[in-house]
Amino acid sequence: MIERYSFGRMTIAGRTYTDDVKIVAGRVRPDWWRARGHVIAAGDVQDVLDHGPEVLVVGTGASGMASVADDLRRRAAAQGMELRVHQTARAVDVFNALHAKGTRVDGAFHLTC
Repeated sequence: MIERYSFGRMTIAGRTYTDDVKIVAGRVRPDWWRARGHVIAAGDVQDVLDHGPEVLVVGTGASGMASVADDLRRRAAAQGMELRVHQTARAVDVFNALHAKGTRVDGAFHLTC
């Protein structure tokens, strides 16, 4: 589903995005922004939590500068949702592999740092 990632750019279904993105229920949600910048909290992915995929893949940036807040870890666990957190290049590979296997997977990707 994700065709290409490089620092600050992600191509999905032929369209290139230059801001952080989420993929929820197979749809791209561009221009994703978080309340606390490089901290990804439950409220920043409420749409994902509402959708309830089997797996949420989080891309923490090219160098892994973003982090996942404890409230998101707790909420995902409480819902039985697997949370996979990687630097964005690896997160793209994980997301694509899960998607190809038919896993219900959503993603949240920080494209820079």
